[in-house]
Amino acid sequence: MKELAEILGGLDVVFVIKTWGLIMARVQPIIVLVPFIGGKSVPGRTKMSLAFILSIFIYPIAAPLDPSAFPPSTGEYVLLLLKEIFLGMTIGFIAAHLMHAIMMSGHLVDMARGASMASMQDPAFGTQASHLGILLFQLAIQLVFLTGAHRVFLSGFFTSFTMIGVTEYPTFGQGVGPALDLIVRLTANMWLVAIQLNLPAFILVFLTDAVVGILGRVAQQIKIDFVAAPTKMIVGVWAVMVGISLIVEQMEVILGMIPRWVDYYVRLIARGS
Repeated sequence: MKELAEILGGLDVVFVIKTWGLIMARVQPIIVLVPFIGGKSVPGRTKMSLAFILSIFIYPIAAPLDPSAFPPSTGEYVLLLLKEIFLGMTIGFIAAHLMHAIMMSGHLVDMARGASMASMQDPAFGTQASHLGILLFQLAIQLVFLTGAHRVFLSGFFTSFTMIGVTEYPTFGQGVGPALDLIVRLTANMWLVAIQLNLPAFILVFLTDAVVGILGRVAQQIKIDFVAAPTKMIVGVWAVMVGISLIVEQMEVILGMIPRWVDYYVRLIARGS
């Protein structure tokens, strides 16, 4: 290492590698979890390259001014690595959960109209998903880039390195409870967001079910089951397409919440305020 440092003009190689390793430990979960940054559809080499490029930009912000800030023992450095992975995973979860809620909204509509069995491969998560779910999810990805929400998110993520340095631990000024409460509330809000996003479609499909049920009781000689299934499918898709402008407006509000939730979470665990 000393010979390499001499070649590089006296650069402390060990210090650089330690700092870069901690930065990568926080960046890599973001690349894996956040759909509009990376996701499962992006090849592994591409994700590693993207994480490396981001770490280059983050290094001047995150590198400690004093090399002695690093703990001397390997065990303490491993704890710092685990802390960085934890921060990256929680920030990634907060950023990704609203995207999952949008996909869940489409899946719930497909379930309501009886088309949940007609699934296809989702390139973003590598799993089977419903048609409307993938449609709304891909629409949300486009809106992220059109509205610039990805730049705001990355700016907030970069700021997290100044609020919680790579050699620092979260202080949890108000205790662990508020941070855990935030995660639980965000998880619960997934269902609320999913239902609110396509509420008109749910209502129309429910009314269609009610009308078909009444017709089935009034005119029992009619094979109403052959009419009910395609009618519900058509009504569900029609309701989503007619209300797509309203859905897009709601999506813009939802996606705009991602950077604010991330910033609030980082401030909560950094200063407890």
